[in-house]
Amino acid sequence: MRPELYTVYFPHVASFDPWETEIALTNTSVAAVRGELKAYGPDGGGPIQSVNVTLGPLQRKEITVGRFFEDPANIAYLSFASDSGFLAGYTRFYQPGNRVSLPAGTGARVGWFPKMELDGWTGIAFVNVETTSATVTLTATDANGNEVSSTTLTLTPGRKYVGMVSQLFSGNLSAARYFKYVSDKRILGFTVSGSSDGRMLDGVPCLGQYVYQ
Repeated sequence: MRPELYTVYFPHVASFDPWETEIALTNTSVAAVRGELKAYGPDGGGPIQSVNVTLGPLQRKEITVGRFFEDPANIAYLSFASDSGFLAGYTRFYQPGNRVSLPAGTGARVGWFPKMELDGWTGIAFVNVETTSATVTLTATDANGNEVSSTTLTLTPGRKYVGMVSQLFSGNLSAARYFKYVSDKRILGFTVSGSSDGRMLDGVPCLGQYVYQ
């Protein structure tokens, strides 16, 4: 296999009853792509399992985590390290009646979470994709851009952190409408929100500083 120069991450996996997760990889180039799909636990470290994957020109592969990996219940996220940067992908986790889709990504040092569920709950998740610890400052903001509350997290290399908004901040969040993070390392982030009646579940990836990047 040629050197693995490019890595994209699938930031969430849920593969335990009643949840399942599928991912998809699409080769957007006319050259074949060879790489290694790696599964990680929530604390990072070495991969739980690694599998070689080849994509033909413009080929798309869809993988169900629970059937593809040997120990799917302990997988928190995935990475695909390959010889090409011409890739697109997503992860979708689902149970009967609910599903959430998130794009594959490479991480960023600044990001925005544009939604806080007002009639239900919102959780925030981070994955430190670098090899050294990350210090992350997370700020809750009202609709006019005023700071409501803030908190600081330390994420060890490869760690995935998941927390409810109500647990992350010590201040009153009644006026909070969105969130921003600043990190000294590249991290992936996303939110998952649910309605109070349990009938709605959605996920929003962390957005970059600008629409056009």
